[in-house]
Amino acid sequence: MSGKAQPRSFNRSQNGRNLLSHRSSRSKCRFIIPIVSCSMILLFAYYIGIIIGMHLSINGEDISLGNSLRLNCDDLRNNSEDRDEEDKGERTRRIERAVADIVAQEIEKAKEDMPRFDSSTIKLNKESGAQNTKTEYQRFDKLMDKFAIGAARAKRADFVETFDYGTPDVHTEQNGQSEIMILYSSKDSLPTDQKIAHNAQYGSTNSDDSLPLLSASEATENCDALNVIVTNPPRDSGQCLVIMGNYESHHIQRWMRAEPGKKLDRKMPLKHVSRGLGTNGHSFFPIPNEKTIRSHWEQLKIYLESLPKVKAALEPIAKRAAKNNTIIVMVCNWGQSDLLINFVCSTRSKGFDISNIILFATDQETLELAKSLGLEAFYDKWNFKSVPSREAKRYGDGVFTAMMYAKVIPVQLINMLGYDVLFQDVDIIWYKDPLLLFHDESSPVAEFDMMFQDDGARSVRYAPYSANSGLYYVRHNAKTRYAFTSLLYSGDVIQAAQSHQQALSYILTEHSSLFGLKVKVLNEKEYPGGFHYHGRNWKDFMREIGLGTRIPTLFHMSWTLNKDNKVLFMKQMGMWYLSNKCEAKKAEELFKLDPSDEKDLTAPCCSAKPIISCHYSDKPSAVNCNDSPKIDKKGKPFWPK
Repeated sequence: MSGKAQPRSFNRSQNGRNLLSHRSSRSKCRFIIPIVSCSMILLFAYYIGIIIGMHLSINGEDISLGNSLRLNCDDLRNNSEDRDEEDKGERTRRIERAVADIVAQEIEKAKEDMPRFDSSTIKLNKESGAQNTKTEYQRFDKLMDKFAIGAARAKRADFVETFDYGTPDVHTEQNGQSEIMILYSSKDSLPTDQKIAHNAQYGSTNSDDSLPLLSASEATENCDALNVIVTNPPRDSGQCLVIMGNYESHHIQRWMRAEPGKKLDRKMPLKHVSRGLGTNGHSFFPIPNEKTIRSHWEQLKIYLESLPKVKAALEPIAKRAAKNNTIIVMVCNWGQSDLLINFVCSTRSKGFDISNIILFATDQETLELAKSLGLEAFYDKWNFKSVPSREAKRYGDGVFTAMMYAKVIPVQLINMLGYDVLFQDVDIIWYKDPLLLFHDESSPVAEFDMMFQDDGARSVRYAPYSANSGLYYVRHNAKTRYAFTSLLYSGDVIQAAQSHQQALSYILTEHSSLFGLKVKVLNEKEYPGGFHYHGRNWKDFMREIGLGTRIPTLFHMSWTLNKDNKVLFMKQMGMWYLSNKCEAKKAEELFKLDPSDEKDLTAPCCSAKPIISCHYSDKPSAVNCNDSPKIDKKGKPFWPK
């Protein structure tokens, strides 16, 4: 199923419940008033018919009785002799039958128009002695009571806290999404409180008609299963949401007045489309073509044929590196080597233990570099032989895409060997040890299988998690093992989308629904990244980080065009620990800095304190850089003048 929003299920087995006796009594009372009313109408109509029959005779099938009882009358017979000759008994019986038929028709017609009443709808006004009628109506028609007999509300924040299924905050508290609506499919699922249950089913035409507002726990106390649909209608289209009783589905089918290559046109009929189709006609989910599929087959063939040799070489390295059954996995080529050295320098300057890192080098030079930094390292000469050693020039280019698949294989291998994995890109700085949270069995994330940094994007490509594939933690179990095996098999999707983050999002969404994979997106303020660095609404937040008044767990310089910009931004944010003499060097030049056989590059290359330099006035910085040029034409100084 496709859909922007996907249902989640929470199941709770519990003993069957007996409905309170007053509920059945209440439902019986509902029919008393209509029955009495109809009986009075019938009796009244009967006597009226007798009276009219004394003066009228029937001609045809109908008699006219006001606006409701229509009968065609014979001409009035004034001749008393003719009336005496009429068989009065037969005439009376004919009138009774005709009136009875008409009354029956009118009662059926009245039933269709009559509002549904409850036994509580008529109350006596003690002061005046008159009846005070309060009209109630059933919120959902009987034609829908298979899936909706009542409804209630709850605060969104309370609901998400009670049922945390991992999706990030989308900042919707101020734009008409601060509450959620719950539909009840049976009386057994309604809240226990009798008054609340009644208000969930019935509205009133002359009093507060709003749905009852409950706590999340109270609203769901009798729900044996809970299907959650998440939606965030786009501003530029009139989106509708249909709930239909049918064969249960956990996917959403999307229909639009558009088609691939054509913009939204309200004159077009609604058509079934991909969930990735935008109102501009662009599809964000490209289908891999035959060339891409065959290219992936070749990659997969190499992986499968080399797997026994790769495992044999990797297993002893993993055994040495693992701590608390956890291995930190990083992937790097020579083009990103400055960022790798900077990470090692920054963590060691702060005293963090990174001995459980395995650096997966995609070339021989990076393998030697990692070893010279004191890291466990592995070069997969079978799977990585075609990966370029230069850095990517921009997001989504050929080098970038090749590195994306190279980041899938190491995590899949380490997970398959039975270890938990913290995967991270090299453009990250630690302020705290991130493993402490994941190893804390009492933490809120202890029950989740996979935890991701919030990417910040809220596009359909990464819905509903917006999981950043450059920083995540994976617990080894059957669900995560199969998830990463599936990602390994999705190399064609990675190539077509030019992003393994997008392919990973597909798998997280489907496996969460299909297998119950528990995915959690981490707090964005504790694990910030490039979204916050470049965002207009996060300037104060970034100043706090730069000044040291806010200390997150780490920072990830994502959302940045290329490596050169990453380096400059990190330098002016106080995140750079690599000395100038070791920066942007070729392998042979760098290794000459330590001529010894041991080759420890941390001593000549690492600074104990951050090396801060200004480059752009309109980008966040730890110091005032207003004298520097702007990187964006319309950029404004980050620091107030």
